[in-house]
Amino acid sequence: MTQTTGIINDQRLLAGAGEFYYGSSLSSLVRLGAYRDAVIESKRESSELVFDNDKINKFKKGSEFSFKFKLCEIDPDTLASLNEGWITKTSIPGTLVSGATQVIASNTIQFLSLVELEHQNYDNGAISITSIVGSVDGTISASDYFQVVGPAGRRNIYFKSGGSVTTLNQTFTITYNYTPAQSRKFTFADTGIASRFYARFIHERPDGKQITIDLKDVQNLTGLTIDFVGNSEDDVATCDIELNGKVTSQGFVYEV
Repeated sequence: MTQTTGIINDQRLLAGAGEFYYGSSLSSLVRLGAYRDAVIESKRESSELVFDNDKINKFKKGSEFSFKFKLCEIDPDTLASLNEGWITKTSIPGTLVSGATQVIASNTIQFLSLVELEHQNYDNGAISITSIVGSVDGTISASDYFQVVGPAGRRNIYFKSGGSVTTLNQTFTITYNYTPAQSRKFTFADTGIASRFYARFIHERPDGKQITIDLKDVQNLTGLTIDFVGNSEDDVATCDIELNGKVTSQGFVYEV
């Protein structure tokens, strides 16, 4: 006779893949890539105080955790971000590109919403925008759009309302100049202090609900180990990461 238990169900925690976010604050997190084979370990330490008639168990580091995983989307910029204080990235400028264009489709944005420019300067500096032309309003006044740095450190623009942009039901053609990076150089310090950052891990369950873990005061404890794969292998290159940090005040968020 078949016997079943209630242990396995759609609410279970799965050992699978998730998404990893990084930033200098919780409001500036950017996605660094997918991860798999994650192991979460509490760093809590216990001690025992012995008295004549009783004993007290105390603990410390209750909010400190380590998070070990394989990062499955690897690029040099990501590795430099995770290893600030050890790895320094320098971008080498290429040749100026003049007259690049980018078209924003009609009814795809809102006033004050950010639109990332497709091409960026090698140093993430300000882009030289020569014109923005609307299919209805014509040339948009330079006082009616603004260029800002987005959450990922890339240049974005947004339109204000009440100016020369009368409707968003039109296409906008942006013409601009930029200097791309010809190459990037990565150098390694012999000694230093590892930077601290915020991290977020999101795992989606089979029912679509998410498990979210936010850490603060995070430091990367690992060096650099990349497991390359052959062209004929059905896998991706991975990088072993071990982070140590403290769970934020919101704890582990488990959607129900």
